[in-house]
Amino acid sequence: MNILELISARLGIEMTRQKIKASREEFEKSKPDRVDIIESMKESENRLFESYLIFMELEKELSIFKNHASTQELQVLKMHQQINGFQSVLDEQKEGFAEERQALEAKINELISLM
Repeated sequence: MNILELISARLGIEMTRQKIKASREEFEKSKPDRVDIIESMKESENRLFESYLIFMELEKELSIFKNHASTQELQVLKMHQQINGFQSVLDEQKEGFAEERQALEAKINELISLM
């Protein structure tokens, strides 16, 4: 979810809550004796507010997860760079060993030819 979608969702929940509240208040003024409906509307309003709080908590958790994932990705990139560095060192040492081997083989061949 990008930031625009998060803001839209938050705004949608808040606008719906405000509409329910306004409808309840208007209904209370016009029909105060219908306590059952008024209480039901209050309950809906409260549930929507609880949903809003849960949404906010999930949004916070998502942010923490994204930060953690970014941190992990950076660590993986650093490790990849270290591995590439180690591979370069190994390649250089292989080349050095190959040169030493060729030099030793040349000396062995030289000694064999002297016999």
